[in-house]
Amino acid sequence: MTEWVEGTTLAVPAKDGKDAQAMTAIANLVGMLHVYRPDPPADLVDLRDHFKDFFAADVRFWPDTARDLFARSVGIAYAVFDKPHAQIPLHGNVYHNDVFLAERGWIAGVPTGLLGDPAYDLAPSFLHPWGEVKLAADPTRINAMADLYSEKLGLKRKRILAFAAIHAANSACRALAAGESINWQLAVLPNLLAVYDAAD
Repeated sequence: MTEWVEGTTLAVPAKDGKDAQAMTAIANLVGMLHVYRPDPPADLVDLRDHFKDFFAADVRFWPDTARDLFARSVGIAYAVFDKPHAQIPLHGNVYHNDVFLAERGWIAGVPTGLLGDPAYDLAPSFLHPWGEVKLAADPTRINAMADLYSEKLGLKRKRILAFAAIHAANSACRALAAGESINWQLAVLPNLLAVYDAAD
């Protein structure tokens, strides 16, 4: 069943000095989305297959000064996917502008529909609110998000950060393939990788 929603998105409080509350809302929402369901949809896309274009991307499309960021992200992706982990139905699209305030609270928009590591469902939120560089590119904020998500959902902090970096690099690849700017992704990805490197 589809629910029609025209409410405020979670980007509004995040930009209005309530970023910590927005982080908590995302953690709570993902926790509810990950509640066990005996009959998951049959048409979910495997998370690794979702990244097949990322693994096949040509580094030469990236700016010279950013190719190391792509290479590092691909290396992290191989390491993460080669380590067995839980496989559950994922929303795949939980981020500030796709989370809406309804009568029953914050709800997620249309899902991508994936099957894979639960840590991935947190990854899109690290690139948002889109364009708010003082938030998304701030290493202190990145650390705070990873800490909160790990604590609330019982997921490994390093793995959360790994998927955040992979998602950002994949977002850049898709933008490049579409002829779009990747200035935003390049503002955030270096700090995601730096925080990942420093994580236990």
